[in-house]
Amino acid sequence: MPACHAGDRRFESGRVRHHRISLRPVRPPGRGVLLSAGSIRAVRRGPLLVVIGLLAIAVVLPITGGELGFGSASASPSAPATRPSVAPSPSTGTDTSSGATASPSTAPASPSASPSATAVAPGPPEEIAIVPVTQYRSTATATSRKEVADVLAGKSTRYEALELVSGETDEILAALGAERPSDASRLVEAASAKALSADLAKHRKRLAFLRADAVGPSVRALAWGDKTLFGVGRITDLAAWPLTATLPAAAAGTAFDAGATWTLFAGGDIMLDRGVAQTLKIKGKGADFPFDGGTAEITGHCKDCSPLGWDLPYTRRTGNAGVVRALQHLGGQAACPCVHRRSTI
Repeated sequence: MPACHAGDRRFESGRVRHHRISLRPVRPPGRGVLLSAGSIRAVRRGPLLVVIGLLAIAVVLPITGGELGFGSASASPSAPATRPSVAPSPSTGTDTSSGATASPSTAPASPSASPSATAVAPGPPEEIAIVPVTQYRSTATATSRKEVADVLAGKSTRYEALELVSGETDEILAALGAERPSDASRLVEAASAKALSADLAKHRKRLAFLRADAVGPSVRALAWGDKTLFGVGRITDLAAWPLTATLPAAAAGTAFDAGATWTLFAGGDIMLDRGVAQTLKIKGKGADFPFDGGTAEITGHCKDCSPLGWDLPYTRRTGNAGVVRALQHLGGQAACPCVHRRSTI
């Protein structure tokens, strides 16, 4: 038993009566609460608050040294203290050799006053290379003048509309030997090259044309006939590109240089375990097997054949062993060794 309870057995017998504590709030005295011995008058807090306020002022004034604008013995009530003048920084461009100092009223230079790069306006119209493009995930590899005419006439089985950048529409149509279609829905005009690229991401069945200097990784560049400016087998001399339009010249330093382009070869993501590990390790095909791959074609689709409910393709190899390795050498940069599909060339 604890020492503090050693002489008190009431805690064991349960004879101690625990009084219930009431949580009911009690109004302060002086608010009409009647007590058995009478009432207690309300306490006046005014003098106490005044004393506390005077003490606070007595403490604050010595600490601030009169910088609050009052209580300073040295400063005149009618003339505020003047701050010392500051010599200008060498970065402001002011000559400091004369000994001149900046006026106290001179404001420091704002960040907006610093020099900034200004956009360079495009040059006069000239023949600019234009490139057919489509949605990034499309399996199309090329297009032609005939296909453009079919799209505008509503006869194409691959594309539903032609999309161009507003302000370049008539010039590009002239270069293609085409006119605006009678059905306005077959010609879409985007506000900019960036907007056009975003539209293609949402609309798989659109064919578009961009200036070569506006082509980016968010679209799939197509060949024009048997020539291409991007990808494997690209031409490196812009003079050999057959498709141009009369458009404003590119701003200085932004003109397209066909000789400076390079290609990144990427086969998509794969799972390096399961079937891949079984083929390379258990079956002994080795790490060179993916690079020795050839071409294949998709012969059909199996509906809901995956445990996750996905449709899976039926494929058949079509030969051309080693084309994957050759493709990577031509591309210039390899992202990962993956099984090649003919439809993605």
